[in-house]
Amino acid sequence: MILLALLVLLQTAPTPPGEDPVAPYAMSDANVGGGPFKGVAMLEAFHGVAGIDRIVDDLVKTSQGDPRIGDIFKGQDMVRLRRTLKEQFCVLLNGGCSYTGRDMATAHKSAVVRSRALPCLRRFTGWLASTGSSTIW
Repeated sequence: MILLALLVLLQTAPTPPGEDPVAPYAMSDANVGGGPFKGVAMLEAFHGVAGIDRIVDDLVKTSQGDPRIGDIFKGQDMVRLRRTLKEQFCVLLNGGCSYTGRDMATAHKSAVVRSRALPCLRRFTGWLASTGSSTIW
């Protein structure tokens, strides 16, 4: 019974095309790092899943080119990063998606990520929140 419970917790999904294989881990929407917004107003403000796709693609491209944090992304699986970020935004914006990425603590355990990338992303998300705009991108 314990073995069965462990197998359920450590789900292994097939590796999506273009991604590097990863060690098994527990998959859950709880890994996203927060609960979803209620309703669909935020999802609509982001122009739905298509808007999320554009924003994440732009965020990843901009982050890779940023001299302060670009090195963090060298040698990383950018296909997987884009996919899981899109899933994360979709879950948080109540877009009806599932999140298959790692929990936030595990995904960001690198000291380099914590010390360099997260402050930049916090400034970005703080700016986004401060705009008060009903439309994002």
